[in-house]
Amino acid sequence: MIPYDGTPIKDHLAREGRLPGDVLNPDYDFLDPRLAVFCRETLRGITAASNAVLFDVVEQLADECQAGTSGSIDSGRLRLEAASFVSDLLRERNGFVSLNQRELLRVLAPDVAAAAG
Repeated sequence: MIPYDGTPIKDHLAREGRLPGDVLNPDYDFLDPRLAVFCRETLRGITAASNAVLFDVVEQLADECQAGTSGSIDSGRLRLEAASFVSDLLRERNGFVSLNQRELLRVLAPDVAAAAG
């Protein structure tokens, strides 16, 4: 997850010195180390696996276009793989939220109270 250029969140993170990456390897630091570990060890793995599938599909389609052929993409397999990525992501997210629910609610409580006020 990288903030877009020109957005308030990116400007905010830059002012706080929380954008340690560069153009080729963008990154930012989370304030809570638990979230940093979750993103680095869990979300990046799921993202890398899903990107690998996507890049394979794009490469296959480009090869087919160049060769004037079509039909090598198995849409059923892709649907299953996509569903598996979504399932993995939701399972991991829900586990993280469940494990850290008390802290998340503690941090969010002032914002909720201010919005209700």
